[in-house]
Amino acid sequence: MTKVLLILVIAFGLYEIATMVIVLPSRQTLKATKRLVQKHTILQDLKDLFVTPIATFISKFIKLDRIKREKLRKDLERVDIQESPEMYYANAITISLLMCLGSLFLIPLGMKIITAAAFLLAIAVYFANVERVKEKIKETNEAIKRELPRFVRMYNHSRGDNIQFVDIAEKYRQIAGDKFKYDLDLLIMDLKTGNEENALLNFAERVNIPQMTSFVNVVLGAIKGDNVSVSLQLMEGEMKILARENKRRIMQERPGKVKRATIATGIMLLVMYFFVLGKDLISNTAFF
Repeated sequence: MTKVLLILVIAFGLYEIATMVIVLPSRQTLKATKRLVQKHTILQDLKDLFVTPIATFISKFIKLDRIKREKLRKDLERVDIQESPEMYYANAITISLLMCLGSLFLIPLGMKIITAAAFLLAIAVYFANVERVKEKIKETNEAIKRELPRFVRMYNHSRGDNIQFVDIAEKYRQIAGDKFKYDLDLLIMDLKTGNEENALLNFAERVNIPQMTSFVNVVLGAIKGDNVSVSLQLMEGEMKILARENKRRIMQERPGKVKRATIATGIMLLVMYFFVLGKDLISNTAFF
């Protein structure tokens, strides 16, 4: 019985450590994911039924500046929001309008304060929906920043006389995270079909991360034949600092998991200590 208990405690401790290091999904996470999928399906059905018809009509009257529209279109594609810029704004307007109209039914019930609060909430929801693409872009860029040290390291180790940057990008594409793949796909396509310098400059502008822009400038220098060894060494040093910052940020975002893993490890060590101590005591007692 003691051995079984020891095995269970060790297994639990190792599982907690594994979830901290390689992010294994827990049972609660799997259940929450299942509920989220079901909830998303219901919300999508409600949106298709009530919001989409009205938003489609409103979108016909929305006129955006050409430059602003093109930037928003690229941002929507980048974060996989399958809507036109006009429909994106129309959905935000429609949801807020429906909230305002729904709150009007509270006035006959004497709930004027709640109605006013609902109007304010509708305004807040509108701005939240409009800012949604910016939040997703921010999440995508944070994910790319976490991958950037590995990307720079692969380039530095792979570059040579017969190695083209497109080959390095395609090689990294195989191990890239999901949020980085869209930008890599566009970069690879541009490198194969157009000017290499323009492709890299467009890539840096699209991603719009200072560290990535610095890296692209180094790559452009190497393509032009400049000696970039010192620049790459400095950049690798910066990437090591960035990697440490990324790890620290991840640890700070998951204090609960670290705490549970630490407790589980401590319990595991205590049980192992008392098990060995108890075994020795039993052996000594049997000897006497």
